[in-house]
Amino acid sequence: MWLADCLATFKRDFAESVRLILPDAAQPAVLRDVLDPVLDQPPYTEARGGAGDPSLHVTLTTWAELFLVLPASAAIIGKAATGIADDLLSAAIAAGRPPVIFASGMSLETWNRPAVQLDIAAVKKAGHIVIPPRAEAAADGTAGWPTAEIVLRYLWHHHMRGLRARYWAEATAAPPATPAAAANPLTIQRTAQAR
Repeated sequence: MWLADCLATFKRDFAESVRLILPDAAQPAVLRDVLDPVLDQPPYTEARGGAGDPSLHVTLTTWAELFLVLPASAAIIGKAATGIADDLLSAAIAAGRPPVIFASGMSLETWNRPAVQLDIAAVKKAGHIVIPPRAEAAADGTAGWPTAEIVLRYLWHHHMRGLRARYWAEATAAPPATPAAAANPLTIQRTAQAR
């Protein structure tokens, strides 16, 4: 239910379209009838395209403007840190352009393990973003995983930084001017005549 709530929040408040890669290990824990209304199409699995389309991992990451791994286990962060691409999700992470956003799906105890911290440092060094777990444990058994609202903040922050990077040179190409100095004199004259 947590995943469906997160995806519904992202679809409502952030994304125009959401696609999901569902690893084989996660399938027994996910209620497909809860996810289907949120998704634009059925989840991608090893059976649905992964084995039959050798370039699906590239196609999906080319389509996506933003790649979010939610929840990100210590195992998937470890694969990303070492470049292991042995299933559809890890291959898509390896093929995707940074940053991939990893929203922690582990307890604080696992998060604080030295080996996990080394993997997190490697993933960050590669240009990816890792959202830590919350300090408090959640009542729904998600062990302090970030809430949809926390993840949404990271998504918007990344999106706004991307916009700034794309448009900053254009926005600062001309010297700054006050609105009056920048206004077209004809527009000012027409406004004055209209009165």
